[in-house]
Order: sequence, then C-alpha cells, then structure tokens
Amino acid sequence: MKTSDKASDNGSLTKTMSDSLNKSSLDDFQKKSQRPALSTIDEDVGEVKRSLKHYHLQMIGLGGAIGTGLFLASGGALATAGPAGLFLGFVVVGLAMIGVLEALGEMTTLLPNSGSFPYFGGRFVDASLSFSMGLNYAVSYSLSFASELAACAVVVEYWHTAPPTAVWITIFFIPSVIVLLGPVRFYGESEVYMSIIKILAFFGLVIVSLIITLGGAPKGDRIGFRYWNESPWVQYDDISGPGGRFLGFLSAFVNAIYTYSGAESVVLVSGETKNPVKEIPSVIKKVLWRIMFFYIFGILLITLTVSCTDPRLSSDAGDASASPFVIAMDNAGIRVLPDILNAVILVSAWSAGNSYLYSAIRTVYSMALSRRMPAAFRRVNSWGLPYVSAVVCLCIGALAYLSASNSSYQALEWLIALTSQGAVLNWAAICLTHIRFRRGLKYQGYSPDDLPYKSKFGIIASWFGMIISFIIAFVQGFDVFVSGQWDVSTFISNYISLLIFFAAWIIWKVVKRSKLVTYKEMDFVTGRATQLNHKELKEKYRIENEGVSIWKRIYRSVF
Repeated sequence: MKTSDKASDNGSLTKTMSDSLNKSSLDDFQKKSQRPALSTIDEDVGEVKRSLKHYHLQMIGLGGAIGTGLFLASGGALATAGPAGLFLGFVVVGLAMIGVLEALGEMTTLLPNSGSFPYFGGRFVDASLSFSMGLNYAVSYSLSFASELAACAVVVEYWHTAPPTAVWITIFFIPSVIVLLGPVRFYGESEVYMSIIKILAFFGLVIVSLIITLGGAPKGDRIGFRYWNESPWVQYDDISGPGGRFLGFLSAFVNAIYTYSGAESVVLVSGETKNPVKEIPSVIKKVLWRIMFFYIFGILLITLTVSCTDPRLSSDAGDASASPFVIAMDNAGIRVLPDILNAVILVSAWSAGNSYLYSAIRTVYSMALSRRMPAAFRRVNSWGLPYVSAVVCLCIGALAYLSASNSSYQALEWLIALTSQGAVLNWAAICLTHIRFRRGLKYQGYSPDDLPYKSKFGIIASWFGMIISFIIAFVQGFDVFVSGQWDVSTFISNYISLLIFFAAWIIWKVVKRSKLVTYKEMDFVTGRATQLNHKELKEKYRIENEGVSIWKRIYRSVF
C-alpha cells in the first residue's frame, strides 16, 4: 500500500473510531448524570484566545520551573542544611510537587479553564476556598514577579554597580510589560527562547560539575563524595544533637518550594491551548520527569562539588559569586565561566518572573469569570489579554522597588519567604480539591478510568502532597522561634500569607454564606472537553501515530 493511501485509511479509521467512542462514552455519561453533557468547550474560554501550541506548553512548563532557586539560592540552603539535608528536602518537596501536578492533570483535562486553580476549588469544595486560593495565588505570584525583578537588579550588579537599583528594576520591568501585555503568543515565544538558554546552561553545568567531581578540572582534585563523608548534616544555628540536624533539614524546604514553584503554572494555560485534552497530559508527564532530573540531579551535583562549610555560600552578594556552581568552578581553578553563568542567572530570573506574573493575571481573570472578583477584571482586549487583571498584578509587582535600598538583599529574602508560603498553601488546597474530586466521582458512580487523564499515583499522591504542604506552611518560619532569633519583619514575611489565606476563606464564608459542595452536587459534565476516557484517547492517538517513524516518536516523547 502506498504511504498516502495508508495515511488516508488511518485518517478515516481515526475519524470513525472517534465518532463511535464519542457516542458511546457520551451516552454513558448522560445516563449517569441528569445534567446535559457538552461534547466540546467553546473555541475561546471566556474571551482569551487559544493561541499556544505544543512547543509553547513544553517550554512554559520548563521555563516556569527553572529560575534563580537552582542557580543561586540553593547555595544558602546548602550552608544551613548540609548535603544530606538539602538533597532530602528537594526529594520530599519534589514528591509533593508530583502529587500537585498529577491532581491538576486529571481535573484540567476534564474541564480546561484559564486560571483553573480557584475554579476547581469552587466547583468541588467551596466558593470560599476558591476565593482564598485565587486571592492567595494572585498576590503571591505577583510578589514572585517582584522578587525576580529584584533578583535581576541584584544579579546585574555583579558587572556594574553605578546605576541605582531602581534603574535596573525599570530596565527589566519594561520588557516584561511588553511581553505580558501583548498577545499570548509573545509570552509563549519568549519562554521558548529563554528556556532553551536555561536548559543548555544546565547541561553545561552538569558536564562541568561531573568533570570537577571526577578530578578532571585544572587542579586535578578528585572530590567524589568527600563532602558527604565530612559533614552530611549541619547543626542548625549550632544546636547540638538530632534536633539541630532536623532543623537544618527543615530549612531546606523554603528553598525547595521557591525552586519548584511555578512548575504547576503550565495548567493555567489550558484555556489558551489549542488542544488541551491532548497537550496538557503530555506536558505534565514530561515536565514531571524533567523537573525531577533538573532539580534532584542538579542539587546532587551541588552537594558533591561544594562544601557546606564554604563561607561564600552565606554571602549576601546575590549575584553569581554566591552561586554554588561558580564557587565549585572557582575552587577547581576554572576562571572563565562565572560571567557566563551570571548572564544565565539573569535570564532565569527575568523568565521566571514573567511566568509568575502570567499565572497571576490568568488567576485574577478566572476569579472574575466565577464572579469572585469585580466584573471589570473580565475585560479582555481584541487579542485576548485580560488587561485590567494585568494592570493590577503589575502594580503589585512594582513592589520590587522596595529592594531599591541599602538592604536590597534583605528585601529580596522577604519576598522569597512571602511567595514560598503562598505557593505551598495553594499546593495543599489543590490536593484537597483533588481528593474531594475523586470522592465525588466515586459517589456519582464514575470511575477514574472515565477521565481523559488518569493520575498514575491516584489519591495517595494528593494526600501526601497536602500533608507535606501544610506541614511546610506552618514550619517554614521556625527559625524566628529558636535561639533568641525573634524578628518581627521575618515573622511577618514568613506567616502573613497564612493569615491572608485563612482570613479570605473565613470572610467569604461569613459574608457570602457559602456552603460545602456535596458529592451529589458536584458537576463532572458541564464544560467537559471530551467524552473520551484516557484509554480511548490513548487508542485514538495510537492509531493517529501509525506510520510515523520511530525517530519522530522518540522526538515527540522527549519534546
């Protein structure tokens, strides 16, 4: 048979199978629910445009996850936690992150929605949780944008300290405004190029770190696991015994959260993705393992190449000189790369900041669509930008100018603490929402097999993610309670997000008298993107891929 004939037959078979499966599955869902089933969602969710393609989603998932946390802030965490504490901290938070992504994968492919986190909270838990999640997420990620702008200003001073910090913030603020206030494809394309730079830099650092560890650097010192053997744990603040080591381990959580946060933002673009049912599961599967590789393996290399006792790790410089990768290269006698790495850190900070602000804007827009924000926030211009939401989030992001003082690095640390707790509270809420989502499915007679995407780890991953996230939220500012380190500003920066989250929940509950959504009331049909379940979709895509070369399949599985 000729290739063209085979492709034609495959296309016909795919269409016939799809029509048959759609009809069968649709009939099943209509029998199980008294509500009318929607076979497709509108071409535009709200008024945002479905302009993002597969490669945009892939790079947004990576670009939002690779920021200054890995390249820069991990050094300070190594100094307080030690190699074992830092590595285990990243493993624990990484496992919680997997639970969050898998939960979002199930809910988002069933009900694609721009700014989906608060939307799901209101649909499957309570409107008060939806309001609390949305407000917390929008504020914390707008502040994350501010923290990354502040980081840009600090990082660039590695080369030039003459202009004031406020000037540098403005220089990086303006391009962000251009990218984020334009059509969504501007943001998508910028993330593609920024992510390519960061990924190439990471692989370069992996090679250099392995060379250093194995003794191939100019000084020829074979390090191996020397630093793990010398001091695997750090006695936090010189507190002796297991208690001091445990506190050091806890201190790694804040940096790990700050580093991982943003990975979940890939699902926020589902309302602006051309084929969310196909693209979101694919992206989540790949981003899961890429993040585990980038961060778990990256942190392991840091612990192998730098001693936790190196005084430069605790420096307040905030530029490449405090990066553990630069310290490792300097110790090994490699003098060429610090300038290059500082440029990569700068790109990482700016790119991650854009990802955070994009997430904040879409969250506010989603809340407005759900009538949990004023109607003005629903306004969208001709190219699909929620411009009122964007302006408000940019105003919050302008708090980056707080770092334009002599204590700029201190202001940056406060912003990091604020954003870390805001992120982890939303992780806990997402997992709680998924737990109720699964229980509602079971109550109404559905099975996880009926979903377009089924979590590999099920509800267990969500329970783990929720418990770990709540624990971290309450203990991340523990250092203000030990060894007489009480400081009002540090306490506020570590716990104000907790206060905002629960205050918003209670206020909405009291004022609006919202009620818990019962399992019977949960709606799994309205707005459903496809009537095919994950097994049927897998078979459909298998048929579509018949005749595709093995090399193209490998490329698709990786990229």
